[in-house]
Amino acid sequence: MFVVIFGVFLGFQLTVWNAKLANQRREAGILRQIAADLQEDPQQIAAASTVTLRRMSAAHYVIKQATGKSVDRLNTHRLGQPDRLAGHARAAAAR
Repeated sequence: MFVVIFGVFLGFQLTVWNAKLANQRREAGILRQIAADLQEDPQQIAAASTVTLRRMSAAHYVIKQATGKSVDRLNTHRLGQPDRLAGHARAAAAR
């Protein structure tokens, strides 16, 4: 009788151990994915920033061409890259 009880107990322990091992593997996979996402985020932010600056530059160029007036330079100086904006506006206009 003792052998049967010990066998059942051992079976439960192996099941618990196997479930913990599976959870640890799943957790490690999730952490690897989070790490990969965190490495990609700066690249995606930089790309989005570039696209936004190009669109802003194009809008600035169009407004200046349509009205003859420059957009408030204070807004572009807040970005810290007024020269870069002007370059993007010329490039956007050339397309």
